[in-house]
Formats: sequence, structure tokens, C-alpha cells
Amino acid sequence: MSDFEKQNEDEQSVLSSEPVYPTDTFPHKYVHSVFEDKQDAEQAIRALLAAGFTSDEINFMTSQDFVQAAERGEHQNKSLSKSFAHFVSSMDHNVTDAYLSEARRGNDVLSVRISKPDQMAQVRDILAPHHAKHIQYIDSWTQADLSNTRHRGDW
Repeated sequence: MSDFEKQNEDEQSVLSSEPVYPTDTFPHKYVHSVFEDKQDAEQAIRALLAAGFTSDEINFMTSQDFVQAAERGEHQNKSLSKSFAHFVSSMDHNVTDAYLSEARRGNDVLSVRISKPDQMAQVRDILAPHHAKHIQYIDSWTQADLSNTRHRGDW
């Protein structure tokens, strides 16, 4: 296989997307972000991989796949009791709704699972130069706005 073929294969695998949320603690313990340009997302993913994050810790979803995953989750929640469903949605700090709104605008969503608090700043510092928007860390009981571009009136 030539270097060119290998590079093309690597580029394709970096932006793989499926219409399902990761099966672990998603959206908790993730830094979430939005990208308007797939090339920026691809460069951010490459930078995350170069910094030592694994492909298992990085979840990229195209706008269409994010919308599909959210709709599947909504369908599953309808089978739950109303009070439990409300509790579950409040636990994600409305991150699903906010990022769903961005996905419906055609923006892709990149989420990075972190295992240590100091990784929040590291991920932000990697994503920001690649034009990531709405960079948020979500945990079970906390939410941290890591974006320096947030303005009054933003979600």
C-alpha cells in the first residue's frame, strides 16, 4: 500500500460516525464541542490523537447521525415513566437539546471522554484553535463552559 493510499485510509477512519451515542456514561465525563467544518473537526481529532487520546475516547458524530441518535434516545425515553425521563434529561444539563439544536443547523458534534479533571483544559486547548464552538464539560453534577467564545444569549 502506498503512502498516499494509507493517508486516504487514515483520513476516512478519523471521521467515522454512527447514529448512536457511546454506550458508557455519555454525555457525562465528556467535553462536547460543535464544528461547522468537517476539516476543522478532522484536524482536531488528529491533534487529540497526537496528544495521547485514544479513538475510544473520541466520539465524532455528523449532524445527521447526532439527530438520529437523539431521536432514538427520545423514542426509548417515551417508554419510561414521565418523572424518571424528566430526571434523566435534567441530569445531562440539557446538553442533548443544546447540541441537537446545533446538529439540526448542520453542525457536527465532537465529544471527548476524559478521565482526569486536568484534561478539561488540555482538550479545550486542542479544540479551540480548530474553531470548535460551544465547548462544554458535562459531569453527573457539574457543567463547565470551556469556550472562550460564549456570549450572552448563547445557550
